[in-house]
Amino acid sequence: MMSDALDAKVVEILDKSQVAIAAFADQLGDLAKQYGPDVADAALQMARIDALSGLIIPCVLFVTLIVGARIIFPRYWKYTRDIEANLKERGSFCQGDPTAFFMMVTGAYTVATLTVFFFATNLWRWVGLFEPKLWLAKRVLGL
Repeated sequence: MMSDALDAKVVEILDKSQVAIAAFADQLGDLAKQYGPDVADAALQMARIDALSGLIIPCVLFVTLIVGARIIFPRYWKYTRDIEANLKERGSFCQGDPTAFFMMVTGAYTVATLTVFFFATNLWRWVGLFEPKLWLAKRVLGL
């Protein structure tokens, strides 16, 4: 007798909670219908902005590298020719040999170029820029 009353009470509580959960799900469905498209559009724009922000720095650095190379390397080649001319005339290098400096600059340019290449070839940045839905799916799944 006691167990029948307890079972009935449990069934009654479960029925009430099921009705409450169904009402809550209906309210969530109404909110999703009302605000869903705006939220989805905002999420897609956020994905594009995030991908673009990751590509701006490598692009700016790449342009800086090109401009710097156009300024520095012609001077390097001019100084190299001058050093070779001094070597032929005097038999030794002149004071203030810029070769070591330009070798360091060349090394720095190589490292910077590889860094730009690494960041600019990140596939998921380009996917986020052109296919933000796929990028969002990746983020939601935690891949």
